[in-house]
Amino acid sequence: MSGLLFLFIFFCQQHGSFAQSQALRGTVTGTQGEALPGVTVVVKGGTTGTTTSADGSYQLNVSPGPGTLVFSFMGMESKEVSYTGPGVLNVQLSDDLKTLNEVVVVGYGTQKKVNLTGSVSVVDGETLTNRQVASTSLALQGAAPGVTITQQSGVPGGDAGTIRIRGIGSVNAGQNPLVLVDNVEMSLDAIDPNNIASISILKDAAAAAVYGSRAANGVVLIITKRGANGVKVSYNTYVTKQEATDLPQKVNALDHMKLWDVAQVNSGLPPAFSGQIADYEKLGPDNFTRFNTDWKALVLTNNGLMHNHNLNVSAGTDKIKVFASGSFLDQNGLTANTNYKRTDMRFNTDLALTKKLSASMDLVLNQTNRLWPGQNSPQSIIQRMLGYPATAPGRYNTGEWGEGWSNINPAAQAEDGGFSRQNVDSRILKGTLTYKPVEGLELLATYSTNFYIVKSRNFTNQYDIYDADPANNALILARPWPAMNAYGESRSENVQNLFRTQATYNRSFGKHNITLLGGFSTEDFKSTFISASRQNLLSADRPYLDSGDPLGETLSGGENRFSMVSAYTRVNYNYKEKYLLEVNGRWDASSRFRENNWWKLFPSVSAGWRISEEDFWSGISGVVNDAKLRASYGALGNQALSGYYPTFSLFESGAGYNYYFGDKINAGYALTTASNPNIRWETSKILDIGADLGLLNNRLTITADFFQRDIVDMLQRVPVPTYVGLGSPFVNVGSMRNTGWGLGAGWR
Repeated sequence: MSGLLFLFIFFCQQHGSFAQSQALRGTVTGTQGEALPGVTVVVKGGTTGTTTSADGSYQLNVSPGPGTLVFSFMGMESKEVSYTGPGVLNVQLSDDLKTLNEVVVVGYGTQKKVNLTGSVSVVDGETLTNRQVASTSLALQGAAPGVTITQQSGVPGGDAGTIRIRGIGSVNAGQNPLVLVDNVEMSLDAIDPNNIASISILKDAAAAAVYGSRAANGVVLIITKRGANGVKVSYNTYVTKQEATDLPQKVNALDHMKLWDVAQVNSGLPPAFSGQIADYEKLGPDNFTRFNTDWKALVLTNNGLMHNHNLNVSAGTDKIKVFASGSFLDQNGLTANTNYKRTDMRFNTDLALTKKLSASMDLVLNQTNRLWPGQNSPQSIIQRMLGYPATAPGRYNTGEWGEGWSNINPAAQAEDGGFSRQNVDSRILKGTLTYKPVEGLELLATYSTNFYIVKSRNFTNQYDIYDADPANNALILARPWPAMNAYGESRSENVQNLFRTQATYNRSFGKHNITLLGGFSTEDFKSTFISASRQNLLSADRPYLDSGDPLGETLSGGENRFSMVSAYTRVNYNYKEKYLLEVNGRWDASSRFRENNWWKLFPSVSAGWRISEEDFWSGISGVVNDAKLRASYGALGNQALSGYYPTFSLFESGAGYNYYFGDKINAGYALTTASNPNIRWETSKILDIGADLGLLNNRLTITADFFQRDIVDMLQRVPVPTYVGLGSPFVNVGSMRNTGWGLGAGWR
């Protein structure tokens, strides 16, 4: 009887347990019926959840009664499925159309990423904002394959990175890529990373061809954030401290003298510091007659603090959208009188005037202020700091400056050597009208002007150097250094105007898709400049030109102009988004050349095959769900010489050309460089073969490229005999080849 009672109680307990929680199981598959491992399965509104196994199956305990399961997986659309109770529930997930339809900014437009046939890398804005650097170019380090960022210095206002895309593309005709912010040429480091939505880096001829001669070294396209419906306010700030790293550990004065004497003896020379070594060992250093200068402590006196603040406001309706941003950066260096400040304000406005007509207006106000020591740059000051021995007199124990080395004392240069100030004020205004008269046709006209003023003030102040007088236990003023103080000012006004009109037509014929693009652009640049300097100022308290001595003053100025005219076209065709073809062409004319060499055509062609869309790929589509092979070949021009008039011999003036005639000194001018009116475009011919793979529902992406760039008709100076009496002109001579490969992998 007791045994039956035990069985009855056990059965009731188990029945109650099943009633509280029972198993719900099933299999999750993709669009091709393939099993999906790692899918997250959770009960909506609860904490119960699991993930699918390698065969796509799952099992979890649910309470009896109806409920909802949420299935989510990277690269697939999340799905909610209702259930009525325990049992079997199989689910099929669909590809995430946002991933499939992801668009990439390319030359003068956008393309679906899966349809790209050129070599393009994309860096999202979040990647940049996560890196706390003063110069935006440094945030690109390691963000894209084939893009090298080299930082030569960490000095505030001079720490920008040098950008190279697939190596060096020229010797004399420029090596920097074209940097466009919302299709306006400007410095990448003038924009706050918080304002950037995305960056596209165009690396081969097919991707960059519509920019023609401006794109010989690649293109960096920055798209800034724009307004959206609703109101959103964000504030981002950081504070960091910069410190010198990996500095060499220098020996003290006593060890320096001992090691120097060892070197002397090894060279067959007598010791140089025998007497001083004995005094140091007996009496120790006193920074009066026996110095043990810690140059690092004397020179690196600034705190290295850097802080950045950014406030963004996005607001909009269906008719008008506005994005406004303000940012401020303040960066101290490591040496005295070293600082950099940047203020940036941006206003992006989009207007829907009618259903077919829209407009946008962008205004950018930017100001930078850089302070460096006057006698020398912070880089040179730190180099001397690292090179000077501890025996060199830096600062006396009473605070006066010692000689340093041959009158050059880096600590005195930093603290009391004057100042070098540079102020840059820029204003960018851009307006765009877009009209869509019929479906598939877009007409666009845009005008932008970039006006900036660069002002510099440089004051070379004297510092007093003292010598020790041990007999009287005093210091004697030896001399001020340098022999005379000096002051100089310079100012340049620069304006770059760009006008572009463009038409784009999209049309589909069944499974055939075609896009036609054509445009015309003009660009002109003008720079006017003036500079003046005087020496021997009456007082260091009045660093102005009118305080200096007119004798020996300098004055210079001038104006430069440059212009380009271009026409471009692009044809994109694809069949079922499987077979891809793109043809580009751009005709450029540059004022740097004579009329017979103004114009040149730079064409390119590229093709792609989305092999993953073929039927035979279905067997592995569950693992490698996207695969594309692509190849491109094209030509890009280059004319970015340092001067604006390389085909002309220019007059130069200066004291060296003045002559005495008529009982007075007359201003002289001279032709110093030979001209070559027949120079023509330098051309880069680029071959690119690549593959793009998407694995595990595009969670893992792999991009591989092989490239070969041949630069022909290189613009170089060929030496001429000395008896010619003129400098070498530019000629088209020589060639260069860059070959390499790039590999990139991403996980999301």
